[in-house]
Amino acid sequence: MIDWEAVRRRMQFESQEALWETLYVKQELSIETLSRRFGVSVTAIRSQLLRHRLPIRPARRNAPRRSLLPPNIVALVREAGSIKKVADGLHLPYGLVYRHLRRLALARLKRLKAQSQAAATRRT
Repeated sequence: MIDWEAVRRRMQFESQEALWETLYVKQELSIETLSRRFGVSVTAIRSQLLRHRLPIRPARRNAPRRSLLPPNIVALVREAGSIKKVADGLHLPYGLVYRHLRRLALARLKRLKAQSQAAATRRT
C-alpha cells in the first residue's frame, strides 16, 4: 500500500487534495496515466479521487495512446539501441512504440518522395 502523504510531501503539494486537483483536474491526466506514474492499480487511483470528492471522468475508449510517447522517442531508441528497452523503461507495450516509430518512418519516406518528385519536375 502506497503512503499518499509521503507522495504529497515528496511532490511538494500543500495537501493531498491539492495533489489530486492538480494532476487529475488541472493537468487532466487520466486515471490510467496516474496509475502507471505511481505504480499502483487503477482502482487505487479511483479510490483516492473519490476520497477527495473529485468527479470521475468517463474513460476514453480507444483514446490514442501515442500521447504517452515523449517527443524525443527516436533519440531514446537510438541511445538505448533497442525499442524493447525504451518501451520497458516507459512502461508501454512494445507494439505501441514500434508502430509509432514505423509511422514516423513512413511519414519521412513520403516527404522525401514528394521532395524528389518536386525536384524532378523543376529540372524538366
